[in-house]
Amino acid sequence: MQQNYNFCFAPIFTDHMVLQRETNVAVFGKDVPGQPVLITVPQRDAAA
Repeated sequence: MQQNYNFCFAPIFTDHMVLQRETNVAVFGKDVPGQPVLITVPQRDAAA
């Protein structure tokens, strides 16, 4: 299976940023329209 790494996080997301516990976090950026994106954070997975 070929993997596509064109997704680019919005500039607000940086290395070592801190996320609030026990809350929903909206993650956004740019990719090819219709391309599935999987975000993995320790102990949490989400797909869009």
